[in-house]
Amino acid sequence: MAWVTAEPATLTLERQAGSMLMSMTTPCNGFSSPATVTATHLHLEQSKMVVGAMACPEAIAVKERAASDFLLASPAYWLANETLLLTTPGGSVKFVRVGGP
Repeated sequence: MAWVTAEPATLTLERQAGSMLMSMTTPCNGFSSPATVTATHLHLEQSKMVVGAMACPEAIAVKERAASDFLLASPAYWLANETLLLTTPGGSVKFVRVGGP
């Protein structure tokens, strides 16, 4: 997902009613899904994923698909200080906290 350096994506993990919810923005639509966080991996529930319905040019829509495919691959994660690194066999993405508690 090399495009995230030029067109940043945001990732949010939050507890809601005792469950974990993952939300991500992309240059096209955002999407969210219930998530399970284990000691080493982030797992999304594909059958419960909600994706925005805005039509986007193909060059941008492909980025949304790449982001959802990446997260649906149950990435391994490492968290250090304010940085979250997600890794799958297809590559890695680093997220840096920019606000919040």
